Amino acid sequence: SKLWPVYLKALAMELASRVRDGLQMSLPGVGALLKRLEVAGSVTLGLLTGNIAQAAEMKLAAAGVQARFEVGGFGSDSEVRNEIARIALERARALPGLNPSDWRAVVVGDTPADVEAARAIAAESVVVATGRHSAAELQVAGADRVFENFSDSDAVLASLLGEDGVNSGEAVRR
Repeated sequence: SKLWPVYLKALAMELASRVRDGLQMSLPGVGALLKRLEVAGSVTLGLLTGNIAQAAEMKLAAAGVQARFEVGGFGSDSEVRNEIARIALERARALPGLNPSDWRAVVVGDTPADVEAARAIAAESVVVATGRHSAAELQVAGADRVFENFSDSDAVLASLLGEDGVNSGEAVRR
């Protein structure tokens, strides 16, 4: 789009200002959780976001979690969240060395739209109530698992790895 360069320039200035002011750019626990997923083995991290690809890269860099994601789907791929999820899943399936029949997809998010996107690609949804939506709203949306935040990193990790004993489709509030 013609507005993307203008947006990216404004975003770069905003992010630089936030970093300069020492504002936290990621939720507490996210960096540690990503590290634990990386060393868990047999985990492919992907990014699904409504941000255009360049903006997502800039935001991840400002949060200190760049270069962690092997694949992604972005707002620059489509304006429809469910389509972005489908694109991200296709890209993940195309990665060398992965056998899609041996893995499960999990969408982590904080909105009912993230829950819907997970459903659209037959993935599980693990959501956290750190955004505009409460845990109750996310449960009503049909999330498979709902967390108030990432403070219980062991439980979140177990949920993402499928080691928490919860069947898909069974909502749990932690």
